[in-house]
Amino acid sequence: MKEEEYKYTNRLAKEKSPYLLQHAHNPVDWYPWGDEAFEKAKKENKLIFLSVGYATCHWCHVMEHESFENEKIAEVMNSLYVNVKVDREERPDVDRVYMTYVQNLTGGGGWPMSVFLTPDLKPIFGGTYFPPKDSVQGFRSRPGFTSIMQAIHNQWKNREEEVRIQSDNILLQLEKVAASTGNNRMMDQDEENYLQSKAKKLYTDLYEHYLSEYDQQYGGYGDAPKFPRPSIMNFLFRAAKKDLLKESKPIVDSALYTLQRIATGGLYDQVGYGFHRYSVDGQWRVPHFEKMLYDQAQLIRSFCDAYSITKDPFFKKIIDQTITYCSRDMLDGTSKAFYSAEDADSLPGLDAKEKKKEGAFYVFGWEELKTIFEDLEPETFSLFAKVYCCTPEGNIIPELDPHKEMEHKNHFRRIRGVTDDQLFHEIKDHIPDDLDQDDVYDMLAIARTKLFNYRNENRARPYLDDKILTSWNGLMIGALAHAGIVCKDSSYINLAKDCAQFVKDKMYNSSIRQLMHSARHNEVSSIKGFLNDYAFVVDGLLNLFEATGEIEWVKFAKTLTDIQLELFFDEEHGGFFETTGADESILIRAKEHYDGAEPAGNSVSALNLLRLSDILKDSHYREYAAQTLVASPYLEKAPQAVPQLCCALDYLISSPPQIIIVTENDDTFFKVRDVLLENYLPNRVFVRYHRYLRDTTPKSIYLGIEQKHDDFSIYICKDNTCSLPTNDLNKVLQLLN
Repeated sequence: MKEEEYKYTNRLAKEKSPYLLQHAHNPVDWYPWGDEAFEKAKKENKLIFLSVGYATCHWCHVMEHESFENEKIAEVMNSLYVNVKVDREERPDVDRVYMTYVQNLTGGGGWPMSVFLTPDLKPIFGGTYFPPKDSVQGFRSRPGFTSIMQAIHNQWKNREEEVRIQSDNILLQLEKVAASTGNNRMMDQDEENYLQSKAKKLYTDLYEHYLSEYDQQYGGYGDAPKFPRPSIMNFLFRAAKKDLLKESKPIVDSALYTLQRIATGGLYDQVGYGFHRYSVDGQWRVPHFEKMLYDQAQLIRSFCDAYSITKDPFFKKIIDQTITYCSRDMLDGTSKAFYSAEDADSLPGLDAKEKKKEGAFYVFGWEELKTIFEDLEPETFSLFAKVYCCTPEGNIIPELDPHKEMEHKNHFRRIRGVTDDQLFHEIKDHIPDDLDQDDVYDMLAIARTKLFNYRNENRARPYLDDKILTSWNGLMIGALAHAGIVCKDSSYINLAKDCAQFVKDKMYNSSIRQLMHSARHNEVSSIKGFLNDYAFVVDGLLNLFEATGEIEWVKFAKTLTDIQLELFFDEEHGGFFETTGADESILIRAKEHYDGAEPAGNSVSALNLLRLSDILKDSHYREYAAQTLVASPYLEKAPQAVPQLCCALDYLISSPPQIIIVTENDDTFFKVRDVLLENYLPNRVFVRYHRYLRDTTPKSIYLGIEQKHDDFSIYICKDNTCSLPTNDLNKVLQLLN
């Protein structure tokens, strides 16, 4: 529709964020986060209603439909408040401050986040989703959004001074939370000894914790809802390889089985590939259907590790399929960068008059499936239904579909979570005797292709959040580069290179020496980068250097790391702030330590610094890494909150081998790389020698490195001591093992 065809148009129509644009035609007089809204609130002495969400958030859509599209509710909002909309992905700094408040107030958090602020931006009340009307649940009454708004306005109108004092106290409490840190020590050799002394107990505690949380029947750690949390798998694989744990096989098996159940369950799109956000149940049956780029990137790396350890082709298949999904549905063809997410909700059909429903793109009724398969072999439908747990009444139990949006529908998941090798034995008693294993797999592949084409032609696709986030693209660069090495697929590395080149050319502003946070439709936003933008991109660049041997990626990683240290490092207490502190509207300069849906910027930075220190032979990066580790409030008290940070600790105490290859021939480099990095070796430094490395740190071990053989020479170095050069790959593998 054209702007003039809408009944309402507000200031959000001028924004770039897809989430803000979704609300541009609400009757609510929305403002973006900024001075115009703040000045209006101060001038009129009005409270601010802050609503934070993101474009693919299901409950954000629900609250918009129920409240923000309701003219009567909007009238109350407009008369009593200055209303501000924020995209949490575009402004994670704003989200972080007020989510900390909501979590401390309510014990939980989520989106949409709804917070009431004083004109000077201090929170006084908040929550997440508010229903539009008052209701009674059991013996408790629950006020609706309108009642909440009116009650808070009355407090402000009648007791403003008390409310302001309350808001001052709230801010003090938030500052205390933000200031929490670990052991504040100045880094020296004793500091590393301290970390060494803590490592074994920490590993043992985490081992026991995850085994106690492990679901032996269905995989995963903890109860429903189940999230993948790839950082847990990252740690568990490393812990077993480190051999600090006795009987490490059970913990490796738990991680491998968890990945198997994730990939065969409803969390994975069995038809079009890619991972949904999380499972609402404990058996990975029914997901929350949105697909996020950061999940794809992290899980690609987890499956790469699983494939490196096991060489099971099932894990490689999931890597290949997930990259197919990302490059097919989430890749911007012009920039070669990746979009952010696909929505959980979509129209059930192509008729735009229908109401969007969660999972509508992915679920099918029994009769619809029969119609789709009617021109295939007669056995195809019964085979597909058996393998993917489809039934006439639907396979989604009512408890998992409280709004009845998927009633009598089927969402595809593998029978009993079996892999390809196990599948034929699972179903052979239910298929005709004349069908062998290859016949079965061919029939299923034909059925999935048929469904994929039908879905694309007859279903409205979920909304695509097509903004490009620097941080999440950093995760993808690292995942693709890693997958290129593990799968020996140069096309994956080329995807990573194209994306990294976009970040370097477009998202790095060389005139101000800062990364920018986001872009959309070839237009870079004015929002400067946050900690995660730097941390995730540097991680990706270091992986890309390993994959390509191209020195430009190390140079760029060093440039960004030096800027990151200058802008974000806490010189007093160690660790990194999430923001630069330059924006006065952000009341608290906080640090994120928790490794949740995304790894914390501090965790990723600690490992980046250690890797960069070993590549460049520059010990001051190692010192910053150790200070970051010690600054964590969780490392000793609750290590299960920081599994990715524990990976950095593992690297710090490992003295990883440094593999230096010297060759002028690119093809030779790639062949050697594929041999040496074929097996799982998480703590390693793989370097293609370049004169830049010697010139950057002239007194390092690089001074004596040179090619001694016709084709290539390899040096294995440890603790600043190198072996004699060799071109015998078997000998190198023996040394590494």
